[in-house]
Amino acid sequence: MVGIVSCGGYVPKWRMALELIAKGMPGERAVAGPDEDSITMAVAAVLDCLKGVDREEVDGLFFASTTSPFAEKQMATLIAKAVDLREGILTADFASSLKAGTTALRLAADAVKAGSARQVVVVAADCRLGEPRSEHERNGGDGAAALLIGAENVAVDLEASFSVANEIFDVWRRSKDTFVNSWESRFDLTDGYMKSMGEAIAGLMKEKNLTAQDFAKVVFYCPDMRTPVALAKRLGFDPNTQLQNPLFGVLGNTGTASPLLLLVAALEEAKAGDKILVASYGGGSDAIALKMNREIGEIEGRLGVNAHLKSKWLVPDYLHYLTWRGLVAGKDIRVPFSVTYASAPPIFRERDRIFSLHGSRCKACGAIEYPPQRICARCQAKDDFEAVTLADKRGEIFTSSRDPITGELVGLVNFEGGGRIFCNLTDGDLSQFKIGTPVEMSFRKLELLPSDMISTYIWKAIPLRGTEEG
Repeated sequence: MVGIVSCGGYVPKWRMALELIAKGMPGERAVAGPDEDSITMAVAAVLDCLKGVDREEVDGLFFASTTSPFAEKQMATLIAKAVDLREGILTADFASSLKAGTTALRLAADAVKAGSARQVVVVAADCRLGEPRSEHERNGGDGAAALLIGAENVAVDLEASFSVANEIFDVWRRSKDTFVNSWESRFDLTDGYMKSMGEAIAGLMKEKNLTAQDFAKVVFYCPDMRTPVALAKRLGFDPNTQLQNPLFGVLGNTGTASPLLLLVAALEEAKAGDKILVASYGGGSDAIALKMNREIGEIEGRLGVNAHLKSKWLVPDYLHYLTWRGLVAGKDIRVPFSVTYASAPPIFRERDRIFSLHGSRCKACGAIEYPPQRICARCQAKDDFEAVTLADKRGEIFTSSRDPITGELVGLVNFEGGGRIFCNLTDGDLSQFKIGTPVEMSFRKLELLPSDMISTYIWKAIPLRGTEEG
């Protein structure tokens, strides 16, 4: 049967205390860092998902988001390149709906079932903006989740699905809008969320002769804390034992990523034989029934959702958050009169080195070098190299410093097994990048001016996630 072979998640390191948004409000929400967006988070989630997976078996990648940085440019191709998938695959972007992730999941399963793909990665990520100090900002959160869909070595069966479409102006964002808009909440939740979710779930259970008691866990898209509880009660579920923790006050509503991210969190605790119901919302609803074949095994280096949640730093103040989101002008870190803008032709020529972080391994002596070279520095062999990706390798700091002009952190990183890179350092201060400090690579935005025509990305070094809490 077609199902989930592997899964992964990503939650940014940064958390913002809700007290900074609304005085007296407890809890916190996840916040993408100043060099993070939906693409960088998606790459991190896919890398987490593909730990221990043969990437040659992957025939497709579907990316779902309402906050892609480009209105016209497919970003699934960039994500596929960053995680070093081969070029002969199917890629697609799913956008404009908060249920785009589950829709992509259904279509990926159909592709595998039809035999047109062996395995397909489905990744959802969002970095939505609510108006400052609004309910959308308080309830929001940033994050990503990835699922690998296949027909062999399946951990979770996709048993059935049911969808409904509902045309309604409840939550929306036009192309010219910066912030998410919504109508009066009672209308949104009654005629939108409760109606569509209820119909999809009831339709699925009726079609497959299922009852509420058949499910160990139900994973709902959660616009707030109260409404999913009311929906669960209406449908006969026990909110205390069956409803998956929506992670408000810890993570927040991650938009398109929310159903899949909460599903990954549920899978990390589920046992073999458990049935799980997932339901998303956005212009209708997708309801999907799953069954655990085996527990999601622990794979070295894989963090999933729960370990990411434990690894955190608090945003210093509200001004930092507003600056990171571009709502308050920040300092231009570029040197006057320097040419630092991105240029499409050299990026294309060097895409393997820039996006896939390809180095070269000497076939004669095994030495690894970055950037790729024609002559081996160790044995002087010429043009006898093979490509090797360094993106998923760990390393340690050889030296680090702060650029006196831009203030950016930079350093030399020695990779495990060989190879060295000079790169930017992020997600920490200089004290966290002492000589010998273990680090890993993370795909991040390249800082550009708003006047620059294109946005691009590079790999930076970060402290190992899951080993600190601050």
